[in-house]
Amino acid sequence: MNFKHFSFLCVLVLAILKSSIGFAQEISQASYEGDQVLSSVIKGDKKSFQKAWCKLLEDSYKAKTKRRGNSVSALDFVMSDISTVSVNSKMYVEKGAEDSNILKVYFHTTFADNSPIGQNNTPSEFSKLSFKLESFLKRYQYDYLSGLLEEKSKSLSKAEKDFNKLQTTNTKLEKSITESLRSIEKAQKRMDDAKKTIEDNNAKMVELRKQIDQKQLKIQELEENRAPKN
Repeated sequence: MNFKHFSFLCVLVLAILKSSIGFAQEISQASYEGDQVLSSVIKGDKKSFQKAWCKLLEDSYKAKTKRRGNSVSALDFVMSDISTVSVNSKMYVEKGAEDSNILKVYFHTTFADNSPIGQNNTPSEFSKLSFKLESFLKRYQYDYLSGLLEEKSKSLSKAEKDFNKLQTTNTKLEKSITESLRSIEKAQKRMDDAKKTIEDNNAKMVELRKQIDQKQLKIQELEENRAPKN
């Protein structure tokens, strides 16, 4: 990893961490569809969030979960670290209006007989339930952002690899062009030298032609003078 790559990753990590500030930090009480719920806002993906929540209930509590639209429900199961009494739960997940990776979650839980679990009537169970939800949300968001960081890092590495490949190709092509230009310059010089030689030879041939004509004329005069006179 070069320094530029490392620096970019640091900026990316800080950006992701900054984007997550204020999410999955607070659990509040609210009303949703007429029910009293625990609510929070986190960064994540709706499908993976629901899958992670189902896995928690199924693996930790042997619950039978059912996903439908925005909700995940589970009926008549025991959350042994919360209470020895069976409970019903329903987790609602809504995407943010402006950012689909901002999730609004609403968690509604009652005992199996539909009696509420609340801060006033069952403070101990309510506190444990809130802590359980908060721990899950923080862990999910950490995993989600870690996956996002890994994805961005892989994307960066691929882009850098493609960039370096193109850069190498361009370097080879530039070298080839330079060599070709040098070959052209050498060929041009040979052509110029050949033209100069032809011009010089033509000039010499003209001079030689004059000498040949003069010598032929002289020979002709000598032959005429040598011929016997009647």
